[in-house]
Amino acid sequence: MIPVKVYVQDSGRALLVCPSCGLVHELDAAKYRNQSHTLTVRCRCRNTLSISLEFRGQARKEVRLEGSFRSRNPASSAGGSMIIYNLSRTGIGFSVLSGEEPRIGEKLRLEFQLDDRKAGIIIKNAVVKSVHDQIIGCAFDDHGELAGALGFYLQG
Repeated sequence: MIPVKVYVQDSGRALLVCPSCGLVHELDAAKYRNQSHTLTVRCRCRNTLSISLEFRGQARKEVRLEGSFRSRNPASSAGGSMIIYNLSRTGIGFSVLSGEEPRIGEKLRLEFQLDDRKAGIIIKNAVVKSVHDQIIGCAFDDHGELAGALGFYLQG
């Protein structure tokens, strides 16, 4: 089975390209929005594809960066070191290496260093949106236009 990640447009349409033969197929993915996001299909070239549908507004960049986080709520003891697995213009996905895991809705201050040539240090405020299989999903509070190091990093 060949894994394929497909990003769904706002219209609910997605373009699937078979990595083996290059066949392009347009898929109506809107009906899968509130269901399973993984489909298994067989291409005309007889290869079986495991399609992962991504309904995110922004594509995520897979990374492996270390950093730290802490709650912006003085009454919370959530905080510690983290390993970041993905970044986008609007958010971040990480797991806790050490320290206390934050809860959904908790506001965090995140700090991490990029692994590019300039090794820029990024400090962002975020809110925890999901916790699934030890992966913390956060949305940046200030995700408008990204200027500087993080904006350039995500373009590369």
